[in-house]
Amino acid sequence: MRKFSLLAIVTLIFLGSCTKEEDLNGNNVPYTVTNFTLEERITLDIPNDILSAFSFTTACWSLPINVGYEQMVPAANPNPYAHLVKDIVPSSIKMELLNVEGCDFDMLDNVEVFMVDKTITDMADIIVFDPLLPLNPYNAIKIASLTNIPDGSGSVLYPDIVAGVNLEEFIHDQDFNIYMNMDIDKTFTSETALIKTTLLLDVTLINDN
Repeated sequence: MRKFSLLAIVTLIFLGSCTKEEDLNGNNVPYTVTNFTLEERITLDIPNDILSAFSFTTACWSLPINVGYEQMVPAANPNPYAHLVKDIVPSSIKMELLNVEGCDFDMLDNVEVFMVDKTITDMADIIVFDPLLPLNPYNAIKIASLTNIPDGSGSVLYPDIVAGVNLEEFIHDQDFNIYMNMDIDKTFTSETALIKTTLLLDVTLINDN
């Protein structure tokens, strides 16, 4: 009886120490690609005095010529861990006109959105990346644009994203600028026109190792 008990204990210890082969293969399972979204928000402030060359008292009056306006706004990395991601591409840009009375995005004819290197402080120094000449120096990349904005556009606008854009170098640099270039073709009577812009970025987690 004692021999049987000793044999039973040894057998249990042996069985308890066994591990299935498929359990050992757990460390060999490859990483899966993980995608998620980052969000960056900025607000543009367009002063009414850019239209001072024209005499008007009502909003949404068609201007005889388009008035060009550009603004560069400092921005920051939208996530402190963004250096852990790659393939950072814009998925959408939402522009919201917040405070203009009597008019909406009818006031714009065209708009272009760029991401610019943080070292650029003068808009005259912007050099936009040319996909036809990819080896040429640049400090900005065009993200999106919309031309011939129709009447009745409302107070929310979604410019078209430029295909093939990768913003990894700018986001990994922690700080950058958002530059907007637009043509205004109608009047607005508010002291300023506030445009909130929300940029969504699709990214891939760096988990190759």
